Amino acid sequence: ALNCGAKACPPVKWFTEEALDEELGIAAQAWVELEDNVGVDAGKGVVTLSQICNWYGADFGKGSQEVVRTLAQHALGDKKATLTDVLCKKTTVKYSPYDWSNPAVNVVPFKESCYKCLLVR
Repeated sequence: ALNCGAKACPPVKWFTEEALDEELGIAAQAWVELEDNVGVDAGKGVVTLSQICNWYGADFGKGSQEVVRTLAQHALGDKKATLTDVLCKKTTVKYSPYDWSNPAVNVVPFKESCYKCLLVR
């Protein structure tokens, strides 16, 4: 899966046809667990989400509460319990600024010969 490469983007991953659903599920869980993507202040009833959830909100549900409910399905342990608890109360959903910076350092320029390696996969 590819993306724009910004720091706030989910990491680029190789997925296999045989285990696609499982691999996507694991990637979703890992993404939801990061506070920068899904943050919860239970005391204030505030859930702070990545801009991705705002831009592609319709992919996650109708309205912000349903988006949070969908994300809670991918959460684990304490975060899942906290999200579920917050949804039973009046909840405010906010969206964090998107970090467009590129975290790549020491990037090796792409070479035509590398493309052939990708085709073999």
